[in-house]
Amino acid sequence: MLGQEKNIKGFNLLELLVVIAIIGAISAAAYPNFSKWSKERKVRYGTEKLLRVLKDIKVQTDRSTFAYVQVLFTNDKNELTIQTKGMTMQTLATKMNNGADEWNNNPSSRCDTVSTEGEDAYWDTDRDSTSTEIKNAVYTEKISEITSNIRSGAICFARNGKFFEASEELEIDNTSVPYGFILICQRDSKNSFCPVDYGQQNLSEIKPDLPVPSSTEFLRTINWTRFGEFSMNTFKKCYNDGRLHIGGYWDDAEEDEKKCPT
Repeated sequence: MLGQEKNIKGFNLLELLVVIAIIGAISAAAYPNFSKWSKERKVRYGTEKLLRVLKDIKVQTDRSTFAYVQVLFTNDKNELTIQTKGMTMQTLATKMNNGADEWNNNPSSRCDTVSTEGEDAYWDTDRDSTSTEIKNAVYTEKISEITSNIRSGAICFARNGKFFEASEELEIDNTSVPYGFILICQRDSKNSFCPVDYGQQNLSEIKPDLPVPSSTEFLRTINWTRFGEFSMNTFKKCYNDGRLHIGGYWDDAEEDEKKCPT
C-alpha cells in the first residue's frame, strides 16, 4: 500500500530572488540613516568622555586637592589625548610669595606644557616625591573616535577663577589669554583634524563667537570659563527643500530662538 504523499512546498528560484531584492532595497534605504546615526553617536560619546575628564579635574580644585590645574590636549592622526596636571596650595603659595619667581614676573609661563619630571618638575603631579593620593587625582584619557581643531594646547585655571591662562594653540595671539572653547568633530580617514578655525574672540568677556562651518559633519564644542565651568554645544546644520546645506546655528540653552531659516 502506497503511503500518502507529503505536501512539501518551498521557495522557487524566482520567489527567492524577489525576497533578496526586497531585503537589498530596504538595506540600501536604511544604511545612510544608520551610518549617520553611528557616526553622530561616536562623536557624542567621545565628546562626553572628554567633558567628564574636565569636570573631574574641576572637582579636585573644589576639594582643594589642587590650587591650580592644567588640562593638556595633544592631538595626532590616531587619537586625542587629554592629560590633567595639578599644583598644590603649598606650591602655589610658595611661588606667589617669592618675588623672584617667574610666576610673578612672567604670567605667560604659568600654564607650562614642557615641565620635566623629577623633583624640579613644575607640576606637583610630575614629581617623584609626590604622594600617590595626589598623583591619582589627575587623569589621562585617550579618545580615538574624535579629533579637534588643534594639535597641542593647554588651559589652566585655579579655584574661584583667581588665575586663568592658556598655552600653545589654545592661547589667543600669544597673550596667554585662553580661547573659550575647543572644536570637536569626527575622526576619519579624511580628517585627522577638524577643518574649522576659531572665529572672532571677545577678549574682554572670553566669550566665543563660534564659527559656522560649511561642510564639517557632527561638529561640537567643549566650552569653559575661568571658574572651571564646562559645557558643550552642538552645531545644527540647515538644509533647503533640495537638501542643500544653507548654513546652520549653534544650539544654546540661552538662545532657543535660533532656528534654521525658512
